[in-house]
Amino acid sequence: MLEVKDLYKSYKKQGGSFFSQQKQEVLKGISFTVKKGECLGLIGESGSGKSTLSHLILGLEKPDRGEILMEGEPIKKWLKKHRGEMSVVFQDYTTSVNPRLTIENIIAEPLHALDRGKEAKAIIGELLKKVDLSDKLMGRYPHELSGGQLQRVCVARAISTRPRFIVLDEALSSLDVSIQAQILTLLKDLKQEMDMTYLFIAHDLQTLTNLCDKVLFLYKGNIVERVHSTKLFDAENEYAKRLLASVIVFGQ
Repeated sequence: MLEVKDLYKSYKKQGGSFFSQQKQEVLKGISFTVKKGECLGLIGESGSGKSTLSHLILGLEKPDRGEILMEGEPIKKWLKKHRGEMSVVFQDYTTSVNPRLTIENIIAEPLHALDRGKEAKAIIGELLKKVDLSDKLMGRYPHELSGGQLQRVCVARAISTRPRFIVLDEALSSLDVSIQAQILTLLKDLKQEMDMTYLFIAHDLQTLTNLCDKVLFLYKGNIVERVHSTKLFDAENEYAKRLLASVIVFGQ
């Protein structure tokens, strides 16, 4: 479904002079595919290039070199032809929503953007049920909800257009462990029910393995290991091994 081919991205180095041409390479020849119906996990430490990669896939930035194809088409072209069929859930649920909007209006935003606002009222209650929230929350504002509830609202908004592909960009890292587990279960159920494909970006290996079919390890802009989630300890790269060794539960 998604094909990333030999992707490079760099930015001007911070602290350099205005006329400096020095650049810092963030992604260095990244290539991978995500099959339809699959959940591919991408793990890497801060600064490894994860967020840059998600921005490129979402069409928010352009690569220096390489290409991103969705169903064989360049990503920009595909996004224009398939509006609403790719969605995203970001890490910071507090800045992902407009604090002046009610929960009903937050979930309805993508539908209004697609000129489908008339449908919104009818389906928002159903969307809230899907993410295990009461429809009594519709008239409330973000500050009146807990972090876990608000991230569920973000998930409801992300699935409102019935997307076929969702980028989960550190979507659980701001939540405590018990809430993470609940939303992971929710994401599993939604994936099966709505036949969606996920790219799950995170820095927490345990979170990834509970949802993903395969895991890619991103280190300093390079994919250094690719392994099935059921065979993590077959990893050969030293960085991947260090991450695995730090997760005690996998060694039990």
